[in-house]
Amino acid sequence: MQVAWLYNIRGTDVSYCPVVHAFAIVTSNSAFLYVDKKKVSAEANHYMEENGIDVRDYIAVSSDAVLLASDQLDSTSKVKGTLAKVTKTDTAMGDGITEAEGNNIDRIWIDSGSCCYTLFSKLNSEKVLMQQSPLALAKALKNPVELDGLKKAHIRDGAAVVQYLVWLDKQHPPKIFEPDAKSCLEHADAGVIWGFRVFLGGAKEAMKLTEVTVSDKLEGFRASKEKSSALSPVPRVFTWKLEINIFLIVVSVSFLIIVDGGRGLSFPTISSVGPNAAIIHYSPQAETCAELNPDNIYLFDSGAQLLNDVLFSFDIVYGMKYLDGTTDITRTVHFGKPSAHEKACYTAVLKGHIALGNACFPNGTNGHALDILARIPLWKDGLDYRHGTGHGIGSYLNVHEGPHLISFRPHARNVPLQASMTVTDEPGYYEDGNFGIRLENVLIVNKAGTKFNFGDKGYLSFEHITWAPYQTKLIDLSLLVPEEINWLNTYHARCRDILASHLDESEMAWLNKATEPSGHAIIGTPLTLLSRAELQPQCDKNPPNDGLFQDLSLWGLQWDI
Repeated sequence: MQVAWLYNIRGTDVSYCPVVHAFAIVTSNSAFLYVDKKKVSAEANHYMEENGIDVRDYIAVSSDAVLLASDQLDSTSKVKGTLAKVTKTDTAMGDGITEAEGNNIDRIWIDSGSCCYTLFSKLNSEKVLMQQSPLALAKALKNPVELDGLKKAHIRDGAAVVQYLVWLDKQHPPKIFEPDAKSCLEHADAGVIWGFRVFLGGAKEAMKLTEVTVSDKLEGFRASKEKSSALSPVPRVFTWKLEINIFLIVVSVSFLIIVDGGRGLSFPTISSVGPNAAIIHYSPQAETCAELNPDNIYLFDSGAQLLNDVLFSFDIVYGMKYLDGTTDITRTVHFGKPSAHEKACYTAVLKGHIALGNACFPNGTNGHALDILARIPLWKDGLDYRHGTGHGIGSYLNVHEGPHLISFRPHARNVPLQASMTVTDEPGYYEDGNFGIRLENVLIVNKAGTKFNFGDKGYLSFEHITWAPYQTKLIDLSLLVPEEINWLNTYHARCRDILASHLDESEMAWLNKATEPSGHAIIGTPLTLLSRAELQPQCDKNPPNDGLFQDLSLWGLQWDI
């Protein structure tokens, strides 16, 4: 992933992640890309040459590592220049890193999380600095083009999820469905497993509503959204600045499976019914999967790699393809009458989801400190979950991206959240042998406009970019405080407004009904559509000092009028 980000390339070597098998070496004045050269078109190769990138065969990295260790690696690129600013010392990297001329190597920085032992063994161990690559953090800080693409991708993805929920709703009470030949051909043409599978089996073959068949249907809706997207493609240009005090970065990418055309899912869909939903990373299999029924909760966790029209087409894609982004969403629904216990558990998860999304916190805060916000409502009922609460997400790259995360695990302390990072908000609860609940949105970290700025730290807050309704019949409104109800109504209003142009009349009618205002809003707060900025925590306002709102600070909630 780091190689793909560094050179702004995407490829089709890896299932669910549009990257290529590649290595990279970057010195103070040279850049090398090691890749299967048969996959690099003449156009892409020309682009690399113009930008001073020396493209070499994938297997050449081994011999070049030996040359590197002996200060003999030299680029054949006609473009020369300084790629990295070299400083004399850096206490973060330790003493003894001295300035040098040309390509003389004092230290060789290899990425501790991805460089293989074979390459490591070719290097002079006395020169090796093994730490996390500086690219990891740089990649996590999204630029405006990446953020815009992610927002557009999540809008289209949200529309596909709503279409899926509409379709699921129509299938209950349970029945078999018979896709017609036209829809099979359309989905097969879009490269969708669902349409292709049904088409091969014959359009008249009826299929039961199983965890696998319904998840394939969701993939079909996503493909249809991408096929009909009317957003205009634009050139995507990245700029990056790297100031480091060493002369080399070696990063490797090691993946195994071939992806279908660089467009599709961002990970295998978790489609789970009843007891299976209590298995956090459940993977349904066609031969053994469960059928949907009105008595059990259904949880689906799914995402896609979304791109727009292609301006240039070749195996390795560079900066002239408009790649929107990577999505990840989880929703939990019930097709019958949920029990009071199921509703209480769902509501506790929702309260934690809202509390984390509404957080306002100073610069320098890490995800370990924020993780508790999503758990407090569950802890009050003696409940919890065994996974982290949030992970970074790539820009048409890996759906799980670091180095930051929101988690109870100690390594979540390593990297503080920063403005322009993305992170998921996904608390859950899993009752073994019974059901599982998880709710997940993708958030962008933004600067917060606080009234004060104690310690000159600057403050941050979150912006939701995922748009799909929460199932209101699973919510026990008596367990929500007014601010949480107001947040829910505001979010649902945003869903209606944002997704309206992407849904047909019947789908929009379903969404209107599914997102009807719940309970009562905060007194003095009209249930009008709020702008994106107004969805951010109002950290510069304080709740009135009366009994109803005295404990809001415990939940990370803000007074919003």
